Amino acid sequence: GDTLFYQYIDRLSLFYNYFAFLDTDAYLADQLFIKHQVRVHFCEEYVRGDSPYRVIFCHVRKRDPLVAKYVYDYGLTDKTEISVETLAGIKYLKLQVENGKVATVEVNMGAPILEPKKIPVAVENNPVVDVPVEVKGKTYHMTCVSMGNPHAIIFMDNVKELDIEAIGPYFEKNKQEFVEVLDKNTVNMRVWERGSDETLACGTGACATTVACILNNKTEDEVTVHLLGGDLKIRWDRKENLVYMTGPATV
Repeated sequence: GDTLFYQYIDRLSLFYNYFAFLDTDAYLADQLFIKHQVRVHFCEEYVRGDSPYRVIFCHVRKRDPLVAKYVYDYGLTDKTEISVETLAGIKYLKLQVENGKVATVEVNMGAPILEPKKIPVAVENNPVVDVPVEVKGKTYHMTCVSMGNPHAIIFMDNVKELDIEAIGPYFEKNKQEFVEVLDKNTVNMRVWERGSDETLACGTGACATTVACILNNKTEDEVTVHLLGGDLKIRWDRKENLVYMTGPATV
């Protein structure tokens, strides 16, 4: 009868949402995808022996670089520039290959959204830069950026010593970045996500943080963001108005 094979892969590298790998020789996956309204983000059809079957990736979200690594390392593509459809739209990736394996991936993360209504955030400033906000009797200065999801960035000193669990829940944004600028090309960042508490890394958050740094004249256009889970290199090409994220792709 019909057979379906499923492999779940979790917590890979910095881009630690999840993706699934499914294959079938009888197209059983089609019915499951239709039933559960799963959007397919990568589909490659090829023949193994006498039995044609497909390799399908789904639920990609922020793990686009790891999908790229998987499809290249396992021979599903020989291209070093590929596109991946995600829930946030199509992402364009460039793969840096070392010894036949993907070492790093550069992702075109798209244009930052700065208009308050589109972020969204209920303030009049446009863009939302260095806006004072009071939390637990203390005034912070917030810059808001969306990279497809809203981020509020707060600059401060000695972010490693921040009691993030005490302050994080008081902010209303989906994701809150607390950032310490070390120099014109380097920052430390910690992330508080509503519903998940502190997270080890956030690609869109690192992108939003870099945009916020530039808007506040704190850094150059290319920044290394130190996160608890590792480093990401972020570049905002202001001529193209596109943000590029580069990071390791390891399994």
